[in-house]
Amino acid sequence: MPGNEISMPCTSTTQMVKEKWAADIEDGTYSIGIDCAPKEMTVVTCRDGEVVEQPVTIYSRKVPMNEIRQRLLKNQEKYMRLQTDEQVDALSKDEAIKFLKQNQEHQFADMEITELRAKVKALQRNRHLVMWHDHGTILGQGYIFITVKVIYDTSVFFRKDEYSLNSTLNLQGTIEKPEVHVIGIASSSHEDQAALIPERVSCLRTLNSPIMTTAGIPINDTVRFFAGDGPARNFERGVQQGGTIRCGACGIQTSMTSDIAHALTLKWRTLQEQQDIIIAGKFGKMSTLKPFENLRKAELELELAQRGITFPKKTNKIELEANLLGLLSGFVRVPTLLLKDPCQTLQSINMDKYTILECEPLHDLKGHIHNLFVEVEEHFDTCVKTECITIIAHFMKKETKRACDYRHAAILILLCLLKHNKHSKVCTIFRTIVEISEIMYSSEEKRTPRSILRLYNLTWIHATACTDVFQKLKHLTQEKFYGAYFHALTSHAAQQYEVVCLKSINTENEERIFETAKRIASTTSNRKPEQVLPNMLLRLQAGAQKDRNALEEQNNSIRIAAAHLPCVENTAISKDMTRKYAFSWQAHLNRIAPYLEPGEGFWWREEKEGYEFFDGSDQPDIKVCGPTLLHFRNTFIEKLDLEKRKLFQKLVASTNLPAETIRIYDDSGYCTSVIDRDNFQHTNSGLCNVSLTEVESSIPAVVHVPSQHPQSSQPAVILSQHPQSSQPAVASSQHPQSSQPAVVPSQHPQSSQPAVVPSQHPQSSQPAVASSQHPQSSQPAVVPSQHPQFTENKYKTKTANAIAYVIGQTDEINSLDNLRINIKKMKGKKSGQLTELTRKYQHLLAFLKKKVQKRSDELDTSELHMKNMAMKVLLEIEQQLHACENK
Repeated sequence: MPGNEISMPCTSTTQMVKEKWAADIEDGTYSIGIDCAPKEMTVVTCRDGEVVEQPVTIYSRKVPMNEIRQRLLKNQEKYMRLQTDEQVDALSKDEAIKFLKQNQEHQFADMEITELRAKVKALQRNRHLVMWHDHGTILGQGYIFITVKVIYDTSVFFRKDEYSLNSTLNLQGTIEKPEVHVIGIASSSHEDQAALIPERVSCLRTLNSPIMTTAGIPINDTVRFFAGDGPARNFERGVQQGGTIRCGACGIQTSMTSDIAHALTLKWRTLQEQQDIIIAGKFGKMSTLKPFENLRKAELELELAQRGITFPKKTNKIELEANLLGLLSGFVRVPTLLLKDPCQTLQSINMDKYTILECEPLHDLKGHIHNLFVEVEEHFDTCVKTECITIIAHFMKKETKRACDYRHAAILILLCLLKHNKHSKVCTIFRTIVEISEIMYSSEEKRTPRSILRLYNLTWIHATACTDVFQKLKHLTQEKFYGAYFHALTSHAAQQYEVVCLKSINTENEERIFETAKRIASTTSNRKPEQVLPNMLLRLQAGAQKDRNALEEQNNSIRIAAAHLPCVENTAISKDMTRKYAFSWQAHLNRIAPYLEPGEGFWWREEKEGYEFFDGSDQPDIKVCGPTLLHFRNTFIEKLDLEKRKLFQKLVASTNLPAETIRIYDDSGYCTSVIDRDNFQHTNSGLCNVSLTEVESSIPAVVHVPSQHPQSSQPAVILSQHPQSSQPAVASSQHPQSSQPAVVPSQHPQSSQPAVVPSQHPQSSQPAVASSQHPQSSQPAVVPSQHPQFTENKYKTKTANAIAYVIGQTDEINSLDNLRINIKKMKGKKSGQLTELTRKYQHLLAFLKKKVQKRSDELDTSELHMKNMAMKVLLEIEQQLHACENK
C-alpha cells in the first residue's frame, strides 16, 4: 500500500561527493589552496624492465592568510562580542572602565570618554594569532606544515559564563583550533624550509587590511607568538642548532643551564635586538642562512672593525672567530622572516609584536619527565623503589608514549611516594612537576595572580630539588638532563605564563595533524606527490571541523587520577634552602618582585624556620594590594623583566624581603654591596654586634650597622678589607640629618669620600668598635664590595676557578675550562686535534689575561687581598702560556 514504504539510507555516489566538495570549495567552506614554492624532483619508475628517471615539478600548497582569517571569522563570529559603533558609543564612562578592568587593561586613568570608547572598540576588534610549523615524513617524502590559530581573548570572545547557548562547550578549545596555512614539500634542511619564507612574508603583509563581519564590523589580526619544538624555534629565530648556546631567548651557554642563579638572571632578548646585532657589520646584511660561516681572516677583521673592535695585525684567525662568535651570542642570522631582506623592519611585515616563545608545554614537559624516569630509579627509597620502578617499567614498554601518558605516570608515582615518604626530595621533585604540568594545561580563566606566583615558586623548588638529588648522573649527561627541557620549564615557563595562558600555546592539536595527514595520504590518495597535497589539504580542513577535542579528553582522564592528590597548600621554603641557594633565591625574588612590593603579610610572611607564600588553593586568586593580572595585548616579556629589575632595586632599600642576605650588583655583574637583614641586635648602649664572616668565598663580610635615626631611609655603609676575618666590628653613623648612607668615619672627617676602616690586626681577639648616636633605626647595613659575583668552585680546573675569582664567571672561562679538560684527556697522544685544542686554549688564555690585567689595574691599595690574588693568577697564566709556546 502507498505510504507504507521504508526509507533506507544509501551510500552517496562518487558524483554526489564531487558535487558537494565543489560546492563547499566554491562558497569558501574549504580551500585547496594555491601552488607555491616549486621544487624540481626526479621520479624513478620501471618500464618494460628498464629504470626510467623522469623530472617533475612539485608545488607546495598555501591557503592565503586572508582566506584563513575569513574562515576563522565565519566559524567564530557567534562567540565574539562584536558591538557595533552605535553600541560602543552608547557606553557610559563607568561601563567602559569596567570592561577595560575586566580584560586586564590598566592604562586609562587620564582618558576621556571618547578615548575610552575607542579603546574598547579596538580591543573587541583585534584578534591575536599564533604561528606553528614542524617537519615530518609522509609516504617517504618530507613535508613541512605551517598552521595559524587564534588565541582565546576575553576582550574579543565571550567568557564561558557569558555564553549561554551551550554551558558544556569548551569555548577556549573551540576558538583555538589550528588552521593549516602551508603544506610544503621540504626536507629537514634549513635551505628547503627557507624556500617558503617569501610565501609567508607575502601573506603577513596582507594583515594591514581588516576583514568584515556579516554586520560590516572590521576585524584586525595581529601575529603575536610563535610556538613549536626546539628545532622549529631555532630555525624561526635564527640561532645555531646545537653548539654552546642552548636558548635563543636568553642566550645561556649549554654548560650553564644547571646553574639556576645564572639562568634566572639572564635577560630576554628580542627579535629587534637580534636584528641590530646581526646587521651591525657588513656580512650580517647578506641574505644567506649562514652569513658568518667560513669567513677569511681579512673578512673577519673587516666585520669586527665595522662593529668598533680592532685587533693587532698578528692576531690569528681563531681568536678573531672566537671574538665574533662572542658578539653574536648564538645568533647566526637575522630572524628567519627577515632573511630575504635583513635590513627591513619587523613593522614592515607586521611582525613588530612577534615573540618566539621558548617554553612549549607539550615537548618540554614530555622531555623533562622522560629524563626524570631515566635517572630517578637509583634515588627511590627502599620502601617504594619496587612499586615506582614497576610503574616506570610498565610505562616504558608502550610503543607510543604520548605526553599525557608521561603526565599520568608521574601522578601515579607521586601517589606512591606520598603514601610512604612525602618529605623526601624525590617526592618534592614529582610533586612540583605534577603541579607545574597542571598549571601549564589549565585554562585562561584559571590564570590568576595567585597561580602565577605558584608557578614561579614551583619552578624554583623543582630546580633546586633536581640539583640536590641528581648531582651525579648515571645514564644521562649533565647537558642532556639539565638541557633545553629543564631550562625551558625552570627559567621561562612562569615568565610566559605571566602574560599568556600556556594552554593557548600548547601544540598538541598541531602535532596531531601529522598523524591525520599520514592516515589521509595512505588511505585516500594514489601516492603520487603532485596529487597528495591538494587531497590532504582538503581533507584536513574537513576533518578539523568534525574532530573531537582530544586534548580535553586526555586532560579529563588525568584529572581523574589527580583527584586522589591532597589539596594544594601554601608554599613553604626553609631558610636553610635560601641560604644554600642564596644567589638563585635572590634571582627568584627579583622575578616575583611585584608580589613583594605590598610588604609582608599580603602574599608572604616570615616564620621561625622559613617563609610561607600565600599561593595555596584556599587563598584568594586576586588581592586588592596587587599585582594586577597582565595580558599579552599590552605586556611584553622583555619589558616586564626590566620593570621587575628596577622594582627590586627599589624594594631592597625600602621594603622587608624574604631573605637574610641581599647582594647588589652593578651593570657589569660585579657585587658592589651585601645587605644583611637578619642577624643584627640592639644593645642597651645603642651599639650593635657586627660579625665579619666570609660569604660564599668571594663576597665580603656581612656587616650589621643600622643607621639609628628614625627618619633615615638609607642603610649605613661600612667597608671591609678583610672578608676572611672572623672578628666582629662595630661602626656608627654620626650624621643624623643626612639622606645619604651613613659611612664609618675615617681619620679625615673633611673628606667627602666614604672612609675605609681597615682591620690592622685580623687575628686580634678584640673587636673594632665605633659608637652610634641614633638607637631607633632598624635599617640593615650595606657592605660595598669590589669582588665579582662568584659562587663556589664552579669549574673543573683550578685555572678557571682562579680567573673566575678575580673577574667573575664568563662564557670565555667556561670555554677555557672545557678546553683544558679535553686537553688533559688527550695527554700523551699526538694528533692534529690536540694541537688545535692547545692553540685555541693558548689564544683564549691570552684573551683572559688581558681581562685579569685590566681588573688588577682597577684595584687600589685598599683592596690588597684581591690585588694579590690577581697578581698570582697573572703569574699562573704566564707560566701556562710559556708552556704552550714550548709545546
